[in-house]
Amino acid sequence: MNELVIQNARLIDPATGRDELGWLAIFGGVITDLGMGKTPEATSQYDAGGLVLAPGLIDMRAHAGAGLQPGKIAEISAAALRWGITTTCLYADVTDAAALAHLRNGHHGSGRIEFFPPLTHGDDDARMVDVGLLKEAGAIGFANGGPMGRNNAHLRRALTYARDFEALVALQPVDPELSDGDMHEGLMATRLGLKGIPILAETIELRRLLAQAEDSHVRAHMDLISSAEGLAIMEAFPNITASASIHNLLMNDLDVGAYRTFTKIIPPLREESDRLALIDAVKKGQIKAVVSANMALGEQDKRVPYGEAAAGAAGFDILLAGLLQLVHEERLTLLEALRPVTSGPANILGLPTGRLAIGAPADLILVDIHAPWQVARHGQTGFGDNQPMEGRLLQGLVRQAWVAGKAHA
Repeated sequence: MNELVIQNARLIDPATGRDELGWLAIFGGVITDLGMGKTPEATSQYDAGGLVLAPGLIDMRAHAGAGLQPGKIAEISAAALRWGITTTCLYADVTDAAALAHLRNGHHGSGRIEFFPPLTHGDDDARMVDVGLLKEAGAIGFANGGPMGRNNAHLRRALTYARDFEALVALQPVDPELSDGDMHEGLMATRLGLKGIPILAETIELRRLLAQAEDSHVRAHMDLISSAEGLAIMEAFPNITASASIHNLLMNDLDVGAYRTFTKIIPPLREESDRLALIDAVKKGQIKAVVSANMALGEQDKRVPYGEAAAGAAGFDILLAGLLQLVHEERLTLLEALRPVTSGPANILGLPTGRLAIGAPADLILVDIHAPWQVARHGQTGFGDNQPMEGRLLQGLVRQAWVAGKAHA
């Protein structure tokens, strides 16, 4: 007999296009059956009240920060799970295989945690990490989380090395010299007297990274595309996936306003035409993953002049509701909005989660897509005091989450 049946739920599965009122059965932490009509017997029944039952979200990019210990990982996991993220991928500066295994196996968090260690050691792009050992220790991929080294011979060797281990490498197209600025280079930057970051900072590096990825045949992923020009370049490389941050889908450079330092991120908030192009790319499936890019920063990092502020923003709390905002605005369907945080990243990462399917892990979220709430600067994620959407009214709250069939309120 099934341990749990969730009934009277609107089943949403972007992997199959399913959108129907029905039920879902769980036993042993996996989905055993789902469908419409008569509800099967189970030890426990849960009435979803017609709310959306979807796969738990997979966030492909969040920043771990310094001082990484199992206790901190558990806190990050709980903060993400509160907002429906059942799998969080942490960009973590962990280059020792034993240390990575300790973090993976010792955190005992409520949600799943995956790790992207760097591909090279710090600024020394000639020193590669031991990809084989780190992959054996559980690394799901590799990412420097910022600019790659400028030496093309070193980069080519590192990507070829990763290819030999069939490792996924996430590459962020950001030129370090051209990105040495405060916000998007445009009329708003000129008006505010801030140093601009041109779109060229993305496109010039994107072309280099794509050429290197194609030459090495590595499993490459282009991380944080922010511009229409970048999307146009990506069209010639259909086998290389790409992501965008939720911030770039929801805001533009006008949101910098009166020097609001919480809006300072890399890549920067671009113009409205770029934002709309990103939304269209999500709709068409060109953007395979939308990420929180959550980075915990305190007031000491943001309550300073704009040019001195650190780049980074909280994102766990707005990932789901931000995508739902695009649904309420009729820019995306519900299936289109959830695809880049469920089946899209699951396919990139090779995970069995992110879908409502028999035999898949029962990582699920029950969502009231119409529940209103107001975004606060802090206190909602427990991780970060730097939410650029502070004060915005959004809709969409997670009422219940399950990880491997275990309920988390």
